[in-house]
Amino acid sequence: MLERSEWGRIMTSSESAATRKEGSPRRKVVGVLCAAIVVVLLSRFVMLGGLLFSTALTSYDSSGSGGPFRSCTSTSASCSDPNILFAALVGILLVAAVLIPSIIGQRVGRFRHGAVAIATFSAAAIIGYAFCIVVLLTVPAALSS
Repeated sequence: MLERSEWGRIMTSSESAATRKEGSPRRKVVGVLCAAIVVVLLSRFVMLGGLLFSTALTSYDSSGSGGPFRSCTSTSASCSDPNILFAALVGILLVAAVLIPSIIGQRVGRFRHGAVAIATFSAAAIIGYAFCIVVLLTVPAALSS
């Protein structure tokens, strides 16, 4: 049985089934765009998560003198230990923030090799988060001057 592809090309039923399973070129572009949109939407949360992760791994002076985020020194009366459990929880959430757009992009685009697509999307998500964080940190400062 012959069918038409979305580009107008006539295909046999076996070609049509393979195309539906793998995903058309248009669907792959939509998958990439969906992953990019999710990265942009999650970038503020990733920035906050990075801040929380770094503060959870630092020990602070808990004596009350010098402000809430004063680092522990040799003259400190008491020091708080790093909060490893909270840092692990935030780390898991940061890994999820990388995997969520990767899985969404792979599922929407129906790429042939799922693990390779997820790894590629994960690398792109990390680069995208870095770019969004740089833009969020530098553009408001540039606009105010």
